[in-house]
Amino acid sequence: MFTTVLKEVSGFFDRRALATVFFPSLVFWTGAALTAGLAEHKTGQGVRVWAHQPGVVQAGIVVGWIAFVVFWSLLWQASGAALDRLFQGYWPQEGPLSVLTRRGSRRHARARQDLIARDRELEQAEIAASAERAAFPEPGAVAAPTVVWPTERIEAELDALETILRLQITSDPLSGWSTRCRDLAEQLAPHSGTTQDETWKRRLGRFAVAANELAHALEEAELALREERSTVQQQLFLRYPQPPVKPLPTSLGNIVRAAEQHPRVRYGLDPVVIWSRLQPVLPADDADAVRRAKASLDLLCTLAAYIGLFGLPIATWVAFRVPDPGRPALLWAALGSAGACAVGTWGTAHRSKLWLLTLLLFGASAVPLVLTLANHSAELLGTRTVVLRLGLATLFCTDIVTLSLIAYRGAVQAGITFAEKVRSTFDLHRSRVLEGMRLRAPSDLAEERRTWAALCAFLYRGALPEVGTLQYAEPAPTSCASGPAQAAPPG
Repeated sequence: MFTTVLKEVSGFFDRRALATVFFPSLVFWTGAALTAGLAEHKTGQGVRVWAHQPGVVQAGIVVGWIAFVVFWSLLWQASGAALDRLFQGYWPQEGPLSVLTRRGSRRHARARQDLIARDRELEQAEIAASAERAAFPEPGAVAAPTVVWPTERIEAELDALETILRLQITSDPLSGWSTRCRDLAEQLAPHSGTTQDETWKRRLGRFAVAANELAHALEEAELALREERSTVQQQLFLRYPQPPVKPLPTSLGNIVRAAEQHPRVRYGLDPVVIWSRLQPVLPADDADAVRRAKASLDLLCTLAAYIGLFGLPIATWVAFRVPDPGRPALLWAALGSAGACAVGTWGTAHRSKLWLLTLLLFGASAVPLVLTLANHSAELLGTRTVVLRLGLATLFCTDIVTLSLIAYRGAVQAGITFAEKVRSTFDLHRSRVLEGMRLRAPSDLAEERRTWAALCAFLYRGALPEVGTLQYAEPAPTSCASGPAQAAPPG
C-alpha cells in the first residue's frame, strides 16, 4: 500500500524535487511524530490502535499523511528562491537584522583583504626567490677573486652555510646566500682541481656538498611559495567576488556571487540575462551535470534548514516532557551526542569563535547532567529537576544548531562544485546563445566583449546597439545537434 502511494507521488514530482524536497520532508515529519510519541510514551498505544483499524482506515491514514507531506513539499518548493536568498546572505539592510548583515559582510571583507594581502606578500617572496636562484653560481662560471679572503673568513663562511642548511631555515633567511655562495666559490676557485693541500681539498668538498644542498633548498623554497600562492589565489577565485564588489554576509552567497561575476569580468556579459537564453541550448550531458550539482546544493540547504526547523522544537519538547530526565541512559546519550557534535564542530570551524562558543554551551549545560549521574537519587533529582531539564534542553538545542551548521558547511562545499559548473558552462557554451539568435561570432576577445555588452543592454533595457555591433549570420548546420536540455538556475 505504502509503495503504491509512493510510486504515485514519484510520478507527481520530478527527480530533483523528489530527492531534495519530498523525501527529506517525509523523513523529518515522520521522525518528528515518532520522537514526540516516544517522549510521551504513546508509541506503543499508537501501534496497538493502528493494528485494530480496518485496512480502509489504515489506507486512508497513509494517504492522508502522504498528502500532507506532499502539500508541505509543494509549499517548501515554492519557497525555494527565498531559502536560496537566505542562505546566500541577501538579508535586510535596515532594521534590527541589518546588524547581522553588516557584521557578516565586514567579516568576509576582512577575510578577502587578508587573502589579497597574503597573495601580494607571496608574490614579492616568489620574485625574491627567483632572483636568488638566478644569482646562484653556475659550475665553471666563477671568476678569480679580486680580493683574497683570509682562511679564517673562508672557514667562517663555510660554517655559516652548513649551519643554515642543517637547521633547515625557511626561504626568507636564505635570501642573499646565493651572492655569498658565489663569493665563496670565487675564493675557492684558484684551488679547484690543482691543489694538493688536504686542507683545501676538505674545504672544496665541504663547499661542494653545501652548494648542492643550498641549490636544492632554494628550489624547494620557490616551489613552496608557488604552491602557497596558488592555494591563496584559488581561495580568492572560488570563495570571493573580486573588488570592488562588496562581499555578502555568508560564505555560500560569496561563492555564488563569484561565479556570477566570472562571465561578467571575462566576457562582459550579464549572467542573469544570458542564463535563461543559454539553458535551452545546452547539451544534455552538460545540463544534467549542472542539475546534479544544483540538486546536491539544494538537498544540503534543505537539510540544514530542516535540522533547525524540526530539531529545535522537538529537542525542547523532549527535554521538558520526558517523564524521568535523570535516567542514566538519557544523560549518557545526551553527553555522547554533545561530544560527537563538538568533534564535528572542530572539524568544520575550529579556527573561528564558533568552536569556543560551542564548548562553553556544552560545558555549561553538561554540568547538571554530570552532577545527576554522580548523585542519582529521587530526592536529589526532585530538587534539581528544572535545572536538569534546562541543561538537557540547552544541550540538545546546541547539538541541533551544530548539526545544522555542519550541514551548511557541506552546502558550502556543494556550492563550490555548482559554481564551477556554472563557470565552465559559460566558458564552453556561451557562443550557443549567439548561434541561436543568428548573430555573427566575434573574431577576438575585445570584439566579443563589445558584442555581449550590446546584446545584454538590448535584451535587458531595449537599448539599440550601434550600427555594425550586432550582425546577423546564418546558424551553423550542427547548432544544438545534441538537443535542447534544461539546466538549474545559477542562483
